[in-house]
Amino acid sequence: MRINNNLERFWIVLKTNSGVSKVVKDFETLEECREFLQAGLQGFRTITEEEAGYNSNSFWYDIIDGDCENVVLNTVGGFPTIDYVENGEDSGIIESTDTYFNSEPDFTYIEGEYTLEDVKFICENNCKYDVVFNDDTDSNSMGFKSTYSDCMNYITMNKGTNHSYFEDYKGGSVCVVDVETGIDVYREDI
Repeated sequence: MRINNNLERFWIVLKTNSGVSKVVKDFETLEECREFLQAGLQGFRTITEEEAGYNSNSFWYDIIDGDCENVVLNTVGGFPTIDYVENGEDSGIIESTDTYFNSEPDFTYIEGEYTLEDVKFICENNCKYDVVFNDDTDSNSMGFKSTYSDCMNYITMNKGTNHSYFEDYKGGSVCVVDVETGIDVYREDI
């Protein structure tokens, strides 16, 4: 099993109906996650499913298994969020809280979330992916030490073109590789 990024195994992710999905804390155990959320959410009012719907004032937290092979930490926007290797596949959600009300849910904060120093450290240390081209006889690395999203953008922008190694490796594959573990976290045929 791979170690995903520089976080503990379980990630607490703030979710809102406006699309916010930011990682606010990480813990080694589920019990620590539950205790953190129970203490932090005491001052907020829960709302019913009917009331929540697409209510722009609703929010909830998911506990994500950071060891899920389909989950990747994204720090491109300057704050840790989650991405998926394959959309529609395993989301890594272990459990979710009830839905709560806040007049500004995108800015919800509970005591003990990451500090700005924590966020800076996480973002600076998440640049650990490279793009690698392979076929039956050869392999070439781009030599990146970048974010997963940057590597995926590179592949999207260059595939089907004669740029980079795409033309040289037709019939082979292109991968996003975790440079620390050497494990492919994404692979597609060229």
